[in-house]
Amino acid sequence: MMHNKKYLNCIAMALVVFACFVWVFFIAIQDFKTHNFITITINGASVYAEVVDTKISRQKGLSGRQKLPYGEAMLFVFEKEGFHSLWMRNMNFAIDIIWIDKNGAIVDIKKNALPNSYPNAYLPKKPALFVLETNKNFVLKNKISIGDMVNFETLNNGNLK
Repeated sequence: MMHNKKYLNCIAMALVVFACFVWVFFIAIQDFKTHNFITITINGASVYAEVVDTKISRQKGLSGRQKLPYGEAMLFVFEKEGFHSLWMRNMNFAIDIIWIDKNGAIVDIKKNALPNSYPNAYLPKKPALFVLETNKNFVLKNKISIGDMVNFETLNNGNLK
């Protein structure tokens, strides 16, 4: 009888461990599947942007990376327009932040957001559906202003998401 109880406990523990691995794998695969890359053009300047559209991937953002290669960016896609704030937690370099509304118009810009600004967050003046993080000086170098239109490469039958 004692051996049966130990055997059942071992099986139960193995099932719990297996369930944990499956859960972690499922979360990781869901986050990985949502990463797409698109080309974004503003005033003739193009960047190759990683699309992050899950809560986990948006929270991580560019945190922990050592640099953002020239010509690359990160595009945050939200479920609905709002005053989506960003912070510089665990950032190692400065960036420009561009908030974009559902029509593709730039509604706010933060130039040269510094890593040491954390825990402060940057908040747009108007609601946005997208936030684009680029290398610092991208906005200045390309004369980008509030009101400029952003051209997104489309994905999935004409929809960004």
